Amino acid sequence: LSIIIVCFMYFSIKNSKSIRQIVKIEPLNYSYSFDGMSFLKTFYRMQQGMSFYDANIYGISHDGRQGPPPIFVSGWRLPMTFWLWNSVARNGEDIWFLFLMLSVLSLCALFDIAVITVGRLGVLISSIFLTSYFYFALTSYQFLLIEWWGFFPFIIGLRFFMHKKTAMGVIIMMIGVF
Repeated sequence: LSIIIVCFMYFSIKNSKSIRQIVKIEPLNYSYSFDGMSFLKTFYRMQQGMSFYDANIYGISHDGRQGPPPIFVSGWRLPMTFWLWNSVARNGEDIWFLFLMLSVLSLCALFDIAVITVGRLGVLISSIFLTSYFYFALTSYQFLLIEWWGFFPFIIGLRFFMHKKTAMGVIIMMIGVF
């Protein structure tokens, strides 16, 4: 697993330079047409003091697709991820590095889960396949999608469940819901 993680980190950092440079600054109004960039715009607006919901509406309304804010609840995102970003990140590149760290932590948790469920050989194969998903997110703008950020607490919480630490597992998994 160590070799897989070192290679994953090296190639992720090496092959994402241009993306990390672009996300270092707030996207210009109407210059983006991707939900992830709208979420990045929300982050930067929160950094400037806007509340989450006002910043989210701003990010959505200044998207190049110029659609209205979501009408249904299912179209909205909850603020937990944005609060996390605002607590630890200064810019989009810091968000990228946070995603990298959580990816590594999740790979370790998944490794532990796989050892329990499929044995050592399955662990190697599953680790390689899962690494490619995280790599794709880190070498594109996919790391900005909120759905990814809900995956991390789910996996870490599942690891606690596998070790019979149910209360801690539930608490961590609930973070992914919000």
